[in-house]
Amino acid sequence: MSTGVWALIGIFAIAGLLIAWNATLRRSVRSRLEALGFIPCDGEAGALTAAWQALVASTGARRKMCLSSCLERASGCGPLHHVDVQDLTHRDDQRDRVNVGASWSAYLFDLREPQSIHSGSVVLYVTKCGSPALRALLRRVIEIHPPGAALEVGAHPWTNRIVAAFGASPGTLDELVPPAVQERLARSADHGFFLVHLASGKAAFSVLPGRRNVNREWAYLAEWV
Repeated sequence: MSTGVWALIGIFAIAGLLIAWNATLRRSVRSRLEALGFIPCDGEAGALTAAWQALVASTGARRKMCLSSCLERASGCGPLHHVDVQDLTHRDDQRDRVNVGASWSAYLFDLREPQSIHSGSVVLYVTKCGSPALRALLRRVIEIHPPGAALEVGAHPWTNRIVAAFGASPGTLDELVPPAVQERLARSADHGFFLVHLASGKAAFSVLPGRRNVNREWAYLAEWV
């Protein structure tokens, strides 16, 4: 067989391995979530998608989202949901090919005493990476399609965890989220999260794609629910 044929076989083999690895990872995550008391709730996918759309729209962003693979667990402030999120906003932008959009997993829940957590809609991008250059690069990428109006982040000890902050209108993060709460939110980066939404008394914590530590995620979320 020609070199081109062998290269094509190799590409399909690698793709097959990646699909199998992703499927194994998803099964492992679901099994661990079920061990923590999560149960299927796919019938709520429509309502949860609407709730996520409202979170996104609260800061003025226009995005088309789809939630699936819904699981829920009872908590002190109501159901805590684990969902798969897909951003379909730019799926059909290109005529020559279809862009399937970004996808990731997330937790969605109602906040206990939300008035003490935030006074307006907020989107936070967080990272545990300490490199200023990489944080600056991430910020530039985020600002290509910002989810709202940029918020000024104060000079706090934890601000190296906050890559960027956005709200419904320009201002400062300190005006919308108390510093003590900001510190708690910034720590989410150390537990596998990269994106936080706060709006209308709800919170959503998005998980970095890839290998996950569900126990670490749950240890952090338990502080909120």
